[in-house]
Amino acid sequence: MNNYFLLLNITSVYLTNSIFVTFLTIIFFISGLTDIALAISISQSFLACVTYTLSSHSRSLIVSDSNMYKLLSEYFFRIKVVGIFLLVILILYYFNFYKIENKFLIFVIIAISLLQWIYELNIAKGEIKKDYKFILSVNSFLILIFLIFCTICILDQYSYYIILLLILLIFLLIQVIKSSLVAIFIKDKMIFKLKNVINDKSTISSFFIYFSNFIWKILIALYTEKNFAISVFIVHSFSTFVSSTYTNSFGYTFLKNNKKIIVFLFTYFTFTSIIIFNTNLILKYFPNNITLIDNPISFFQELIIYCMVGSNFLLLGQYFRSKNIFFFPQYRKHIFSADIIFSILILFYISVIVFFMDIVLIKYLFLISSITNYFIYYYYWSLKKN
Repeated sequence: MNNYFLLLNITSVYLTNSIFVTFLTIIFFISGLTDIALAISISQSFLACVTYTLSSHSRSLIVSDSNMYKLLSEYFFRIKVVGIFLLVILILYYFNFYKIENKFLIFVIIAISLLQWIYELNIAKGEIKKDYKFILSVNSFLILIFLIFCTICILDQYSYYIILLLILLIFLLIQVIKSSLVAIFIKDKMIFKLKNVINDKSTISSFFIYFSNFIWKILIALYTEKNFAISVFIVHSFSTFVSSTYTNSFGYTFLKNNKKIIVFLFTYFTFTSIIIFNTNLILKYFPNNITLIDNPISFFQELIIYCMVGSNFLLLGQYFRSKNIFFFPQYRKHIFSADIIFSILILFYISVIVFFMDIVLIKYLFLISSITNYFIYYYYWSLKKN
């Protein structure tokens, strides 16, 4: 296979695996199921806070080092974490601690999200072993699921969502169970793994990053209207999914294969430019009856434009961050400190807007945060390069 096709295939499979829940949030939002979309968005932020904190940057480092033993150890650790997580959620649901509708649907989506967290290691294993047929087959299946969801959405046949979700859940469950038969022979104890995770500075940085994301969503949900909150979440999620997937998944694949990222950056810039000049096609999905703001359509149009511009700065910032971690492993602790600084600044920005200023200014939050992200990581890169 052509090297660029292989790289595109690997990039695509990480992307489709990691953004699926974000994609679901957008699909449910477009379908008018805003309550479910809001529940998914907040639940996913909490899950990311837990899972990505515990796994930190392990997948990227495993691929970077091509360490199969560490991959199997990480696999078994994630299985145990997911098992405990799902058990707790089932108990809470059984005793009706959460008085929400569509519990079963949301539980299935949570289970899929957790299984995909494990399954990214299956993809990492395929990448390390250069099993490109496996990666192509998984990528094709996930893209097919995406396309079927889009078709169901276009045809307004929303009742079929749960059937498709169950098919994906069963697929992931079978794949994880098959792979776990090898991982169970790893003798690492969970308590030792947790101690190592807690003592790792990258874990603290990951926690701050995802905790700040979770907290700002909680603040927006508590202090604004439901329709306003989910609309802002959708735009922000859409703006971050490429950069976050680059950081957590395929970014190190680019660096490891010595591929120039300029084509990828230009493609993404073109994509965001198209959205900016065609916001009218998107605005029909946003509510126009928000009491907090005088002109909701104008607000959401500006929000989309500022977020699309900001997403380019964010992607550039994450590019320099990944180069720092990959090329200067001895300075990784400095980058993890920068993560904490950036997360604290995010919480500061959102707190000032929510508690001391007009909520309308939230439209500038993503752009300001993204520019901050870019300058922090570019500054560290320039120091190391010199």
